[in-house]
Amino acid sequence: MAVTGIGSVQTYIYNSQTGRLSTKDGSADEFVDYFNGELSEKECEERLSQPLHSRAGR
Repeated sequence: MAVTGIGSVQTYIYNSQTGRLSTKDGSADEFVDYFNGELSEKECEERLSQPLHSRAGR
């Protein structure tokens, strides 16, 4: 599965045996963390409410 955004392309791999999602290159990704249950909905909302310049280093 590939997901595209403005100026970026990310490829995800779903492991059907473990039920977990990962990025193809193994990099950290908030979407993967949320999908795998490692990031709560509240944490996602808090991160999205932050100005973009404060999230640039993630």
